[in-house]
Amino acid sequence: MNGNRRLDEREMKILSQGMAASVVVGMIYEIMLIIYKLMTTPSTKAAITEISILGVMVIGTLSYYIVTSEYVDKSGWSKEYKKTRRFILDERQRKHISESLAAGAFFGYFYTVFVIIFKLFRDKSFKNTYLEISLIVIMAIVLNLYHRKAKEFRLPKTIRGKELSIGSSPEEKKIRYKNYLLDALVTSMIFIPIDIITKRRIFLIVSDPIYYLLSFFFRLILFFIINLIWGECNIKHYNKYYGDLFDEE
Repeated sequence: MNGNRRLDEREMKILSQGMAASVVVGMIYEIMLIIYKLMTTPSTKAAITEISILGVMVIGTLSYYIVTSEYVDKSGWSKEYKKTRRFILDERQRKHISESLAAGAFFGYFYTVFVIIFKLFRDKSFKNTYLEISLIVIMAIVLNLYHRKAKEFRLPKTIRGKELSIGSSPEEKKIRYKNYLLDALVTSMIFIPIDIITKRRIFLIVSDPIYYLLSFFFRLILFFIINLIWGECNIKHYNKYYGDLFDEE
């Protein structure tokens, strides 16, 4: 299991449902922020960012739903409603709705990343991006929790989308550790221009070259440890769950 692999139908279904759940939670989060800001500052300008993010999520969901609705048969839905006065969805209709919400999550996620980058360049600081970063973190947590609830333990991937091996041999572990280090290297390099733009320092060092070099190696070690712990824990859960399934069979 080393390399790029297309998701099968079941994995795509769980992924779209997980993204649908994440965008619903994201919408609720944005609505709560909008209400809070409007109550504390009675002006839509104070909540314009949250309104725009919520709007992108909603518009993205509705646009996908409308554009793809002609490919989904809704005759059964209308017939059941006439009989029972309740909207009873079949499998295809539920799939269509979850995929539409997943599209809303996709557009909302990338728009939020754009907002964070824009604010970073405008303010030269992360201080006005904490709410947007929190949204992305919350949506990612919900997506991960949904996968675990569905007993779908996804294998960790590199930044390039390469799936890591799940073996426990020294050779396979060595390959995984190299990928963890490579991802940490790329992530650490991304922070260098951010430090230059924001002019913020995590170490009290006057010399810029020494500071950037020290902060680079500090992040390199930190991200390597995070990648190592996260990746090996996911592989452990994956092997345990699917190992138990094979034992039952």
